Amino acid sequence: MRSKYVFLFSGQGALMQGIDKEVINCETVKSALEQLEELMKEKILHYLLRGVPNDSYVVHFVHFAYSYSVFNALLNKGMIPEVMMGHSLGQVVAILLSSVSLEQSVAFIKKRGELFKENSGRVKADMVALIGNNVEDLVSELGNEEGIYVANFNSPSQVVVSVTLQKIPFVTQWAKDKGLKYVILNIGNGCHSPLVKDIDPVLRSFIENMDFKDASIPVYSFERGFLVSKDTIKEELKEHLLSKVYWYKNLEGIVNSLGEDITFVDMGPGKVITGLVLNWRKDVNVTNIRHLLLR
Repeated sequence: MRSKYVFLFSGQGALMQGIDKEVINCETVKSALEQLEELMKEKILHYLLRGVPNDSYVVHFVHFAYSYSVFNALLNKGMIPEVMMGHSLGQVVAILLSSVSLEQSVAFIKKRGELFKENSGRVKADMVALIGNNVEDLVSELGNEEGIYVANFNSPSQVVVSVTLQKIPFVTQWAKDKGLKYVILNIGNGCHSPLVKDIDPVLRSFIENMDFKDASIPVYSFERGFLVSKDTIKEELKEHLLSKVYWYKNLEGIVNSLGEDITFVDMGPGKVITGLVLNWRKDVNVTNIRHLLLR
């Protein structure tokens, strides 16, 4: 029986974990990256091979270029997913790969990166992962605190909050008091929260002028299920910026719809997505780009 693949695209933080040079040097991947270097007029291979700086603009176009290249390399090997989904920026990438031309995708991802970089200079904020038992229940205590917003539900034991820099000491002390571990993510923005709301009208206007097609491969959404219609996908992209990430709920929705005999594919560099999947459930099948491309 043919494997049912689910492609999962990582958020921007995965780029900071390092890039597998053998994947980059895979003929089909490198060829696509070189094509994108010409189209984007950016030194993509330089960043992938020497390190990606913590710069929202660079992270956006490098993330898209890497994702586009490994995605097409797998398609060339006949590995067509049943559905795709991404974590944060990864969901944007999944939507673009499914329903938007390469030229318009590049224009959008670069514009989004510019806006995020500008916002990081204007709104001093970041994200903090809170880890431990009952964290979903405990984090509700932060709901009335100004400058603190729940952003991502990664697993029953991991929630991410977007926080103004001024409030980070409060959040970390609160986590210690509750017996939770915490990790400051150093994203440079308070994503999926009002801390990036100034970007929203500009992005919506940009999206309104983009051309969408019905999805070549469905994209999964917590609120909308399997996205195929170009109009629904367009609305998903418009609302994505300020919407919370219900990561493990999305995984549950996919399994409930497709059954247990699926294989999740970590489409990002490193093992961030693999960790997030296994943190949700240890008994699911999950593999990665390296295994599928270089086996």
